[in-house]
Amino acid sequence: MARLPSTRSAHKKETAKRRAKLEEPEENSYVDDGEPIRLLMMKGLPSLDSRRGIPRKSMSSELESLEMLKTEPSLWVRFSANDKCKALKRLYQEGPYNCFSIKDCNSEPCPLFTSINDAVEHCNNCIKPMYSTYSNGRASEFRALEKQLKSRYVKEALFASNQVECLSCPRMFSHHYGLLYHLDRCNVDIAERPWKCYKCGYTTTQDQSDLHLAYCGLTEEELRIKKELDEMFENSGAARKEMYKAINEQMSIASQNAGLNMSPGDGENNLEEIAAEKALEIILSTPSTIRSTRKRRHPVSLSAGYIPPDSSRVRISNSGALRFRFRKSEITSNPPCISDWVRYTDFVLKSGMSTELEQSKETLCRTLREIKSGAWVAVYEHPRVHFDLEKSSLPFKEIKNASNVSEDCLPPGIKRLKVFETTSVRVEEESDDFIYAGYAGGPIHTIEFAPNKLSENEEVFVTLVYPSETDLITSTWKTDDGFCQFWKLCYDSTTKRQSIKPWFVLRHDHGLLLTATWLDRKNKTDESLIGYLALGTSQGTVLIYRVSSESVNTGSANYVPVVFYEPDIVLSIENRLLNTENSLLEMSGMLEEEMSFQPPILRLAWCSQGPAQYVCASNAAGEIVTWNLLESFKEPYILKDLEWGSPAVDVCFQKGYELAVAFRERLIRVYDVTNWECVLEEATVRTAGSRVMSEPRCFPGLIAFQSEYAACGDTQATALAYISSDVQSQGYFVVPLANSHFLQTFDVSVSTINGIVASCGADGQLHVSANGKMAANLSIIDCAFSLKKTSLSLTRRRLTKVQDLKNAVIKESIISHKDICENLWLEIRADVPKEGKDVEYAAIDTRVESLNAIGTNKFSKSTVITGGQAGLLFCRPLNFEGDGDVLSRKYQRK
Repeated sequence: MARLPSTRSAHKKETAKRRAKLEEPEENSYVDDGEPIRLLMMKGLPSLDSRRGIPRKSMSSELESLEMLKTEPSLWVRFSANDKCKALKRLYQEGPYNCFSIKDCNSEPCPLFTSINDAVEHCNNCIKPMYSTYSNGRASEFRALEKQLKSRYVKEALFASNQVECLSCPRMFSHHYGLLYHLDRCNVDIAERPWKCYKCGYTTTQDQSDLHLAYCGLTEEELRIKKELDEMFENSGAARKEMYKAINEQMSIASQNAGLNMSPGDGENNLEEIAAEKALEIILSTPSTIRSTRKRRHPVSLSAGYIPPDSSRVRISNSGALRFRFRKSEITSNPPCISDWVRYTDFVLKSGMSTELEQSKETLCRTLREIKSGAWVAVYEHPRVHFDLEKSSLPFKEIKNASNVSEDCLPPGIKRLKVFETTSVRVEEESDDFIYAGYAGGPIHTIEFAPNKLSENEEVFVTLVYPSETDLITSTWKTDDGFCQFWKLCYDSTTKRQSIKPWFVLRHDHGLLLTATWLDRKNKTDESLIGYLALGTSQGTVLIYRVSSESVNTGSANYVPVVFYEPDIVLSIENRLLNTENSLLEMSGMLEEEMSFQPPILRLAWCSQGPAQYVCASNAAGEIVTWNLLESFKEPYILKDLEWGSPAVDVCFQKGYELAVAFRERLIRVYDVTNWECVLEEATVRTAGSRVMSEPRCFPGLIAFQSEYAACGDTQATALAYISSDVQSQGYFVVPLANSHFLQTFDVSVSTINGIVASCGADGQLHVSANGKMAANLSIIDCAFSLKKTSLSLTRRRLTKVQDLKNAVIKESIISHKDICENLWLEIRADVPKEGKDVEYAAIDTRVESLNAIGTNKFSKSTVITGGQAGLLFCRPLNFEGDGDVLSRKYQRK
């Protein structure tokens, strides 16, 4: 303790010496009234460190000339107000005064000033920290600077403002360490990112890490052996000769010990196929002594198809294949990067274009090419379809503040739509966000987009509805006429928003329509072709139509035409019942006309590979029915195995000719339709579901949903999982997705424009998400990001609510359409910040908020359309680029 005062005294003396040295003017310094320019720099800074009494280091110790300010204009922000005027007088003398800020190539030069006060005011507004001059696509130049210079520029920017934005993404930082670390990795290829050895601290790039680790930590003897081996491999010719000689000598010695006569040259011809590593192992006869690093060099990769065999998340499936399942949808191994989102969308677009190019080289089957396009004539101007055209939808309105909603009366400005009427629910003038609604007339259960455009700014999608809100179907559902609604998605290039409007209604006499699908093949030869549409009916038949832009005239704007046209192809099943069954029914008098109908078609899948001849369906009997358009329309192949133990309820085609089949008891099997061999089976709880969907144009796998329920508060929820098989690894991957719905997930769709997964469910929510682990067909790297938002949320509101259930009389359930329109209304909310909402497990009223079907477009701006029990279609933009909230939660600090 006796030495402490002397130490403090030494600090004070040292501080006084440093200050005197800094304030001492030099001969070549500019002086104004005896004050050196160096003091001008010190006045803009805090003087001394309060803890040690030592002057803080300045970012520039001396202003020498105008060229110094032009090179580094950010020195200007550290001058005081008086010193700025003195500096301009000293550099420009009497004027004129010019700004010395760094400008972009496209920006206009700064004007000249005759007044020094105007020049100072302009420089204060124009000159910014040097860090901000690298914001316009010059991030790579900033990374090339020296480490100390980069640190100084970042500190200047943080000194001017509390937070600084990254040069490559909107993420904000408040400390220079985090910003510098992020800048070296943001929007930089993985191979070029900096890497630091965890053994010795050596710094290099990621692609050179394996080379460094091969030598790092080796002893001198191991290093010498390693270098000799590398030199031998470099000289391949000499190494091979030496290898042959050594191996022949060992073989001759082994043969002599075994009592055989073998010359050294006899085995030379058999050694041509031996690899260098294997030959060296034979020579050394001992395992390699080079130590391998503990760090895992090859993590799991969907794009490369690599499954680490020693991972704890690898299991053996029932089919004997390796199964790797990620624990959750969030990214934990690497920090999320917005550049991965850009790469992901680029991979999706390129995959779709590659698939289109491959399909353009293939020719459709003869059956489809021989279909002649005919004119579809409207039946009558004001037809009566299976619902009343004069009825209106239930009331609905967008609510931004739910606390102000009254439960006793309808809110002001509420809307109701007639059948086939559309309206705009929400329009944001400052952004491209919107909500557009239309009324289809009944509960919606199918939405499918056509693969080709109707015109430059119009796309086509079909919608199937049930005839009754109460029972969905009527008692005469087998013999009722079927109706398919054709709608148009219109893009306005001026406002950059989409809208929907009806086109026409197709009627047929083959029973109620239960499902629909398009042949996903784009056509560039016939511009009028929209696509080939397959419709599944309640009579067990599949109707195929060739739809073109010339099929139906638009007609008057006052009504929607209803047309009748015989299907181009009818796929059916003949001789279904056995003779013994027919005879028994005839003897008992129970064989009626309606018994001739086959089980209804519930789901359809059309293979777009090759000539597109395979049409598969799952019917109400739990069978897989497959028609080959090149063979017969009435004798399909029926697959039904007694070992299933559960009926098949859904089908979809993934890559190639692989057909994914989902079973009611949550089992998924993938068959090759060319030989009906099972290539994959997934039966794990909470992964395999009773529904499947795929987008083979962009992704090689499938999405399974309606899986086992998971506990989520008072109401259970279901989630989605992406399953992708890979030939190289002889296994498959399971990726949990962020979408989840209370009670039930009804439908899922994937955008071919940006790869976003959209889902809807019984909770009335439209969830959209994107996960970088879903590797597209042409993905070369795995992307580390996971995004999710609730794009649309519907809430059922009742005008009169029972307050005291014990004493009050419980009202009857609201089921009929008339009662629904009088007592219920829908609250619409967009981009709900809170993920999920409280959903009642049981409801006495019809769940009019339920969303049952969803579809995504294939051209122009990515859009999603969903609809459900209320019969309303909702159109929403499908993207994350314009959504600052979602990106800020992932890439910015709060």
